[in-house]
Amino acid sequence: MVKTQKTPAVNKTLYRFECEEEEEQLPGDLSALTAGIAGTISCEVIPVLVPMDVDTLVPTQPKTNAQMVFTKDRPGSRFSGKGSDTGAAAIDIVVGRMGSKATENQLVDPNFTDDAARIYISQKSDVDVNFGLKAGGVGIANDKSAIALKADGIRIIAREGIKLVTGTDKSNSQGGTIKSAYGIDIIAGNYDKELEPMVKGKKLTDSLKKLADLVGQLNAAMKHGFAVQAEFNGSVQNHFHYSPWYGNPAQPSDACKITGAKISMELLQQTQRSITSNRQNITAWKENISNEEGREYICSRWNKTN
Repeated sequence: MVKTQKTPAVNKTLYRFECEEEEEQLPGDLSALTAGIAGTISCEVIPVLVPMDVDTLVPTQPKTNAQMVFTKDRPGSRFSGKGSDTGAAAIDIVVGRMGSKATENQLVDPNFTDDAARIYISQKSDVDVNFGLKAGGVGIANDKSAIALKADGIRIIAREGIKLVTGTDKSNSQGGTIKSAYGIDIIAGNYDKELEPMVKGKKLTDSLKKLADLVGQLNAAMKHGFAVQAEFNGSVQNHFHYSPWYGNPAQPSDACKITGAKISMELLQQTQRSITSNRQNITAWKENISNEEGREYICSRWNKTN
């Protein structure tokens, strides 16, 4: 015969603190005016968590909408998550159950969408699915230990350094072998369709230096080519043919002399000057981006990644 487990009774007013308690302490209407001031109990709505037998609630009767629950993996109802598994212990620290949707005497389950803020620690969980996270490059974690933080704003502050490190152990919490290193995804807007690899600053700097050198070599080749062309243009400008009459030299072409003089001046004043200026700009750009002292140094002076 299969035994059925009874659903524990829930006192809907278990976590409600009515203003009458304060009214007994202060005369007239002063209690309503001072509720919540200087740490006195306020008349705020505090939803009631539907408990499970395994739950340990701290506090059992919260005076504010804040509570820590020692429980099993539970992202929603008592039938959600890994609550039926062994090795699925969890600690759920939550403030602001149901957030702006909270109502009086409201019975609630953990709500990873509407609850205002939480720190969730689970021995075994489908953390990405439970919080609605995209796979990214790291992928979806199922049946693994997890810690998740969720709030309107999260700040991680260190007086010294912060390290984000992966791949420190050879196996995970479930005893599975970790066969490859996992990276770190930064996914804005929970949109992972356009994720791209991060750039390594030093390698990018070295590559741009090499590109600058190649462009400089192209600049030098062009400068040499224009010098040779200028010499040839001078020969064409002043060339002449010998007359069939007694072998006397004929007059140079008037068109060649006029056009040649114009082109020679153009090459000298514009083309060669531009090439020289371009070479100087390449050198300045190369120094500016590749040296730590440069105004546009492309590497972070403090943050690093592999």
